Amino acid sequence: MRRLRDSSEVREAADLLDAILKDTQPRHGANGGARGERLRRLLVQLCARAGFSGAAVADGDGLPLAAHNLPFQSAGAVISIMGDSLKRVADVASQREAASISIDVNYADKLVVRRFAAADAPYYLLIACPQGVDEHGEVELSVDEIATLVSGG
Repeated sequence: MRRLRDSSEVREAADLLDAILKDTQPRHGANGGARGERLRRLLVQLCARAGFSGAAVADGDGLPLAAHNLPFQSAGAVISIMGDSLKRVADVASQREAASISIDVNYADKLVVRRFAAADAPYYLLIACPQGVDEHGEVELSVDEIATLVSGG
């Protein structure tokens, strides 16, 4: 690995990192102008109705489209990892596809990723909630709303 020699190289590396991070900031939908904001509002409503502590939506590549009460870039990374795990779980279980996966963060909280399709493309919903919460019904309701929105509705 090459060592940085002077402060100009450090500044160049920092500028490159800033550009990458700016590129992953929440974007408004290309087709709707405010689609990202509408997605975020749906996530706020989802969390308020169900008592979830946070939620995020990402496309099939794990690129976050909107987040509420979760760090934007970190949510995308978690979705990417857990989304890939969904594919592997399906293989191990000899299933065509697994729809959701959860992970206990600690004794009180869990993260759940639900894969869904909209406009013939995969998307992911990540939620953070207490372990005692049964998230299934609210997640299914919200997935339908989010799918309609990302499909152009």
